[in-house]
Amino acid sequence: MISQIFLIAITIIGAYLIGSFPSGYIAGRLRKGIDIREVGTRSMGAMNVFYQVGFAEGLLVLAADIGKGAYRTR
Repeated sequence: MISQIFLIAITIIGAYLIGSFPSGYIAGRLRKGIDIREVGTRSMGAMNVFYQVGFAEGLLVLAADIGKGAYRTR
């Protein structure tokens, strides 16, 4: 019983931490040195990264966002 509660708590904490990872912001900061929240549509989504940073970085952000969503639905 306690191990089940512990496992659920760890899963919730892990999902929160993974979901809060700002992949779009990090891609913009690392590749071009820009704050993606201040250019284009001011969104940290994959499309804004595609337009402002580059195609490869946009694909990485898209893959990271899909991965975050897949982790939460397990």
